Amino acid sequence: MEHELIKLLILVGLLFAALFQQINKQVKKKIHNQHILSAVTDRLRRKILPAVESEKISTGQSVKDYRFFINTFRKKRLEECALAQHLIAEYYYKKIQIDPRNIEKADAEYDKVIGLYARARSAGLAGTNLTNKYMLADDAQMKIAKMNIINLEDIQGALDSFSEFIRDYPDSPMIEEARQINRFISENAADGPQPIAMWLRAEALEKTGEADAFSQAISELAKISFHYPKSRLSLPARYKSCEVFWRRLSDYKMAIIEARRIIDDFPASEYAPRAQIFIANIHLEKCDWHDAIAEFEKFLEKFPENSTEGYVRFRLVECYEKIKDAEKANFHRAKILEKEPDGVWAAGIRSRP
Repeated sequence: MEHELIKLLILVGLLFAALFQQINKQVKKKIHNQHILSAVTDRLRRKILPAVESEKISTGQSVKDYRFFINTFRKKRLEECALAQHLIAEYYYKKIQIDPRNIEKADAEYDKVIGLYARARSAGLAGTNLTNKYMLADDAQMKIAKMNIINLEDIQGALDSFSEFIRDYPDSPMIEEARQINRFISENAADGPQPIAMWLRAEALEKTGEADAFSQAISELAKISFHYPKSRLSLPARYKSCEVFWRRLSDYKMAIIEARRIIDDFPASEYAPRAQIFIANIHLEKCDWHDAIAEFEKFLEKFPENSTEGYVRFRLVECYEKIKDAEKANFHRAKILEKEPDGVWAAGIRSRP
């Protein structure tokens, strides 16, 4: 009897120990979850009033934390959930170049942002705390539209997405960009999706502000002129490469080389005079007065009666004054006043000391 009682006490003790362990585990999990929710809430609240573009998710664990926050407060705190959902979408969007399969993930996550905005709007809560009154649904729709053309090369899908953006987010700060891209795609649709996608990829890379991205942008533009020489974007792509070499990479030598190629290969095009002025302006920026004069004078010789003649002569006045050649400066000054007496460059001449 005593032996049975001891066994029973041991069994009860083990049961209590197991129960205590389970309770302790649940308490720790609850504390851990509360810690996650608190940390995520703090991060989101710091971003609630200002724009959220600076907030980033760098790890998969952070994605899990944000998902946990969304699942916990989906019915109570829609705006913060939309912000968290947008950050998750951005995480996958930034990984597209590493693994194209992230396109589908990013698209799905951005759709959820739009869905949260729709719910908030129907409840009369949209944009009450965020500076973005669309709860970042406009940015989500913009990213979906860009993915359609840049990554999927789907012209119709992109046009539909941009049309939805213009219809649903008329007051968005991105509305003009959406209209411009929509118009750009429509105007160049006959060339097919590839040149358009390459051009927009180059623009996106250029906007990052990173040196490596600038080189990649030039590579995308070069693909247009190499693979699609008959495309309407071929020559503009070559000229845009010149600008990236100069303005983004400060590679004056390559900028001038590419500009001269445009002049030599397409002397009758509208880009030839632009390329000639482009070369002259590089020398002007570097204060190489004699080289700038040579290039501006070459412009007047090659492209007489061009609509930018007034600008060229105005710059020649400046350059000749720099090298103390008053006779030639006065010559171009007189030409401006003679040919365009009421023009902007004549007004500039009159305002000079």
